[in-house]
Amino acid sequence: MLLGLQALHAHSVAYRDLKPENVLLDASGHIRLSDFGLSKENVTEFETGAITCCGTPAYMAPEVLSRTQTCPSLAQRRPCMVFFKTEKDTRR
Repeated sequence: MLLGLQALHAHSVAYRDLKPENVLLDASGHIRLSDFGLSKENVTEFETGAITCCGTPAYMAPEVLSRTQTCPSLAQRRPCMVFFKTEKDTRR
């Protein structure tokens, strides 16, 4: 999943709806990201490239929801939240 996000970022694409429902497995067991409806192309600068607030609130950082802080470290939280939720759901 992280390699997919890294590849998207290398092509200046901001994937803005990362959640377990959008992470799929193919027949070989490889991860595929789906639902690029909220993605934004040509994002070259973090602070100015994708400034609209969109995505699934349950997977957004509180700072993003309240619009009190924007920093690159927030983008790193979302994959961790997806891993945590997926692991928690598989233990039920």
